[in-house]
Parts: sequence; structure tokens; C-alpha cells
Amino acid sequence: MLRRRGLKVEITEGGGGSNAAANVVGGSADIAQVSTLNVAELNAGGQSVSVIAPTQNGLAMNVIAKKSLTEEAGIRAESSLQQKARILKGRNVGVTDVGGSSGDLVRFVLSEAGFSEENVNLVQIPSNAGLLSALKEGKVDAIASLSPTTDKAVVEGFGFPLVVPMRGDLPTKFGAEDFAYVVMMSNDKWVETDPDKAVKFLRAHQRALDLAEKNPPKAKAAFYQYVSSLGAGNEVGKRVQDAAFQANVDGIPSEIVPKRKPVQDSLEFFGIADKTSAKDIINLKPAKKAMAG
Repeated sequence: MLRRRGLKVEITEGGGGSNAAANVVGGSADIAQVSTLNVAELNAGGQSVSVIAPTQNGLAMNVIAKKSLTEEAGIRAESSLQQKARILKGRNVGVTDVGGSSGDLVRFVLSEAGFSEENVNLVQIPSNAGLLSALKEGKVDAIASLSPTTDKAVVEGFGFPLVVPMRGDLPTKFGAEDFAYVVMMSNDKWVETDPDKAVKFLRAHQRALDLAEKNPPKAKAAFYQYVSSLGAGNEVGKRVQDAAFQANVDGIPSEIVPKRKPVQDSLEFFGIADKTSAKDIINLKPAKKAMAG
């Protein structure tokens, strides 16, 4: 889709949202797929970066507990958030980044249930493979991470989906329609100096969103073909592919124009709404121009 628009694009692994965002600030990347939090933190710190399009709505990060732990406590998918949070008290919870989104999710779940971070031991395990291994071997009692890592724990039978925001386990405003989690971020200067490339990129992005809506199986196949191309350790089995895609397909936005309310709800979730706002971090111009063409 990018090549059809005359764009020669190099796609690289950013090494997490913070690093990917830093690449845009430093000029080694024009666009990065990051969390809304990454954009907000940079914007609040004085950097001229903006959200130019949504990529994933809804909080596609889950808390997965040891299956044996939930069975012993009688926890089911329909159990209350407080009941689910209670079994985490005094437990080791693995996260990819204590100060990042995974840590934020655990803290939010605890706070909604009337508990605090001090009630659990957050263990930082940077790699998803490490998280899965730690949960499977009983080194941690639960993990917080993104799909498809969490789906793999469930499909392979050693994990229970304790808190799944996309399932409706959190307050309504964090659902698929009302929460801008993953976005396309760009440097404002690049958008201003090379607007044609920005518009072409966003038109290709819109085509990808259209494909996901009109032909989900084809979109899923294309995505996992790309994931497999990243090399050893990134392969995802068909059962996990199916589970992860089904769990997140409702969060794929229908259009590239960013909406303020979902972004603002995201800022509130991440606790940064007092430092910046959706109005401050969204650049509507390139997406609107792309949609008009």
C-alpha cells in the first residue's frame, strides 16, 4: 500500500514506545507507532510532536494470572474487578516496564478496587518471552502485557485472563470506542516540511484500516506474515493468532482522523491530563487532507 503511493519505507523495530518516540524526536525516524502516553510525555516536555492518526483503540493490554491461582480463589471472567484485584495482594506481578503502560494497568486495577501499588510486588521483566517463562514456571503469580503475549499464556493453558479491558473489565471509557491507546506519532517539523509524504503515508494507513474492516482474514494474514519476517522468536502459532486477532479486531479504528475524546480519556488513564491535553497533542491537518484527496 505504501509502495503504490510511491513511498520507499524502511520499517524498523523501535525497541518499545519510548525508544521509538525518541527516534522521531532525534530525526532518525519520520513516524513511529507508539502509545498516546509517549506522545503526551514528549509534548509536555516541550517537544514538537503530535498524534497524526489512531492505530489501536481500546487498551489492548491484559493482566493474566496463574490458572491455578484463579481456580483456587474461584475467580471467573464475570467476577468483579475488586475480587480479581484481591487475589493479586501480596503477589509478584511481572510487567515489561514498572513505570510504563503495563505497570500503569496494574496500578489502575488496584486503585479501582481500593488497593495501592504497595499491595503487590511489581517485577520488571523487559521481554515478553521472559514474562511468559516466569508465569509458566511460577516465578511470578501474574503478568501484565500486550496481546498476543497474553493470549499465548491462555491458549497454552497456564494463564487465566484476569483483567481484559477489551472484554469490558474496566470502566466503559476504556473500551474499544473510547480509548486511543496506540497511535501514529510524527515530528511537527517533518509534517510541515514534507506534507505530501505525510498525506501519502496516511492514505496507505487508511487503506490498511479499510482492509481490516472489509476483509479481516486477509488483514490478519498480512499482519502475521510481517511479524514472522522479524526473525526467530517472533513466530506466532495459528491458535494464538486467531485468539489475539479476535480479541483486538474491534479496536481497529475505521478512519485515520484522530478524535479528541478517546485521546483525552487515554491521557486521564495514564495520569498526565494535568500536563497536556488532547487538543495540544493532536495534529488533524495531514489526516483531513488525506481523507479529502
